[in-house]
Amino acid sequence: MLVVAGAFKRAEPEVTEANMLMRVLRDINMPKLSTDDRAIFSGLLNDLFPGLNPPIKIDEAMYEYARQAVTEKMGLYPEDAFLQKVLQLSDILVIRHCVFVMGNPGSFKSTCWKCCAEAQNIKGEPTKITDINPKSISASEFYGDYNAAGSWKQGIFSY
Repeated sequence: MLVVAGAFKRAEPEVTEANMLMRVLRDINMPKLSTDDRAIFSGLLNDLFPGLNPPIKIDEAMYEYARQAVTEKMGLYPEDAFLQKVLQLSDILVIRHCVFVMGNPGSFKSTCWKCCAEAQNIKGEPTKITDINPKSISASEFYGDYNAAGSWKQGIFSY
């Protein structure tokens, strides 16, 4: 949250801290919440920041890259709600190195992350995707662990 807040503040120094903080809390957390939890979280934000509702900040360049990926590379219709999900995933990937995309079958999860990866490729940020079955190896083999001698042994993910 601090990374995003700092970036917002540097990009828009004229925005008040309350507006900036409310926008960061909303924009980072809302995509991660279930439909039921969104109403509760919105109520909490309204209690903390009464009367504030800053506009959602959209990365116009990334939006265009995502639109290109959807239409030209994937042959799909560029539905705005879907492109917003791609942008949300892209924003989360900037601050997290591990993200789970969850949802019901047929809810465009795979299409979303594939579109995000393709948009990053178009942007000039080559993205490599490797599917791993998390149950095929142990957690220590995946993440890394301290061995019996007390030294760190890197796992596949940390390597």
